[in-house]
Amino acid sequence: MAVRVEDVQTSQAQAQTEAIVDAARAAIEQARSAARQIEADLGVDQILRELAELPDAIRRQQEAVRAARQAVDEARADVENIEAALMAVINTELDPRTGKPAFSNDTARKAELARRKSADEAYQAASKKLAEAQEALDGAQFDLDYLVNRFSAVRARARLTTERLALIGGGN
Repeated sequence: MAVRVEDVQTSQAQAQTEAIVDAARAAIEQARSAARQIEADLGVDQILRELAELPDAIRRQQEAVRAARQAVDEARADVENIEAALMAVINTELDPRTGKPAFSNDTARKAELARRKSADEAYQAASKKLAEAQEALDGAQFDLDYLVNRFSAVRARARLTTERLALIGGGN
């Protein structure tokens, strides 16, 4: 059997093509591996995870703030109702000796209201509830502000990371 030169050349060309394809595949895999390492070094997975999770956390915290604000409004209404009831009693109270209003001027009424508020257990309890509700609202608002600021920082970090990856990859 005779070997033809054309067959040898074709076989050599196929071997060269296969070697080039194998080298290209190896180079592509090496580039992918390097890209994965660069992404890991830059914390891309963490950034993506935070970008995905923080909006839901912000929404949940916004709901907590809304509920806390409602609790403050309700507690404030209770305090104002008790204060209004105390003031109504003060305004209608008469001096038994003269039959005239017991607290005839605004300064006297305010002083009597302050005295009665400090002695009224219902007012004290409502006032304490309002203070606690306000403290809870302040804490919830602080947490919301923290989450929003954190999300902004992660977005900025994502932009910087994108720019760094573009520079590493030779892009613009």
